[in-house]
Amino acid sequence: MYNNVTRTTSNSKGVEIRIPGFGNTASVEWIDPSQASQGAYFKDIANALVALGYQRNVSLRGAPYDFRKAPSKLRESLVDLKKSWTCLYRNSSGSYCLNVMLCDMCLMCFVLFC
Repeated sequence: MYNNVTRTTSNSKGVEIRIPGFGNTASVEWIDPSQASQGAYFKDIANALVALGYQRNVSLRGAPYDFRKAPSKLRESLVDLKKSWTCLYRNSSGSYCLNVMLCDMCLMCFVLFC
């Protein structure tokens, strides 16, 4: 819900937005948890990266977020994203780190994060 006076948004009464599977690649590889072929989203990209040596949920992670919110309202998601990237880098002994953000508004989020 948009408040024209405060210029902020909020959930409707009784509604809580939960983003499942942060850090898990399945949450971005598939739109539908059933993993039916019609729900493939970034599955092929993940498969290609795995073929190059990345490991799901170890050196390759997913970072889903509520795309309906403006980048300025994604502070918690961006903090979680930074923690995830830091963890990836540390787990790789500093040898490599892949930071890919693929989704609507990703460039705006990335610029805000930097």
